[in-house]
Amino acid sequence: MKTRRKKKINKQKIGVLTFVGVLMFVVVAAILTQPKQSMKTAEEYFAVTGIITEGDIDDSNGLRLYALSFNITAIGGNAHEVWVNSANVGDADSYEIAFMEQGIAYYAYIDFTNTGAGYYYIRSKGGEYPFKLPITSHEATGTINIDVPPPR
Repeated sequence: MKTRRKKKINKQKIGVLTFVGVLMFVVVAAILTQPKQSMKTAEEYFAVTGIITEGDIDDSNGLRLYALSFNITAIGGNAHEVWVNSANVGDADSYEIAFMEQGIAYYAYIDFTNTGAGYYYIRSKGGEYPFKLPITSHEATGTINIDVPPPR
C-alpha cells in the first residue's frame, strides 16, 4: 500500500512540474517575441536653439571653446533622464535633465574648463564651427550636429 501511494505522489509532482515548466516556457516565449520599440535619433527628438559660446578664436581661425550654453527642446514627445554629453571631452561635465515636457525649452550648460587643455578646440570649416552634441534619453539617442557661433 505504501509503494502505491508514493507512485501516485510522484506522478502528481511530475505532472505539476511539467505544467509549471510549460507555463514558464510560454511566458518567456511571449516576452521574447514582442516587437521592440525602436529609439528615435536625437536629431528627430530634440531641437537645440539659442547657442552661446564662451571662448576665443586663435591665430589659425580655430575656436577654443571654454563653455557652451543653449536651449534644448523635446519636440518628439516628453523626454525622461536626458543626458547632454560633453562630446566625450576629457573631464568636462555632462548635463542632466530628469524630465522634459514636450515643447518646453530647457537651459543646458557644458563647461570645458575641467579638461586637460582647459577648453575644447574646434577647427573652422568655411568660417563655421561644427560640433557634434551627444544626447541620450529613454526615448532617443545620438548626436545633434550644430554650428557653434563664434564668441561675441
